[in-house]
Amino acid sequence: MKDKPYYSVEELRDWIDLHYGVIYQSKQSYYDMLKEAGLSWHQTQTINEERDEDKVMLKREEIKKKLEEQQAEIIAGEVVVFAEDECHLLSDDTTGYVWGRRNQRIEIPIENPNDRQTYYGALNLYNKDFVLTLMIEEMEKIRFYLSSTYKR
Repeated sequence: MKDKPYYSVEELRDWIDLHYGVIYQSKQSYYDMLKEAGLSWHQTQTINEERDEDKVMLKREEIKKKLEEQQAEIIAGEVVVFAEDECHLLSDDTTGYVWGRRNQRIEIPIENPNDRQTYYGALNLYNKDFVLTLMIEEMEKIRFYLSSTYKR
């Protein structure tokens, strides 16, 4: 088991049962073993394995340069700058807690599940106005679900 980046209590229980034929009644026994092995309780974090940090840094510098060039127009209100991001509410829990090596992030690859709702948010960076919207296709799915579930 020591080659894994993270562990669950259930995996440890099954491994001990397989190798020693012992199953402890209390989960605390397993927690104590994991802690004694130098592991701690971590919240997992998703990672995007396709992210290219060099491209991200180049884009960041490009954006900084454009903002600096248009600073006067931004202040005058002639140019509006928004920071936009999206949020996906997933049907399944993609992150949770597991036992892992101390001082190490536990990363779970993103598999792009389709069962989700997507929201977009935009923040006006100058006056701090905020807009939140649900993706149109998601609204159609919700409208269909509601109309088929709650027929009059």
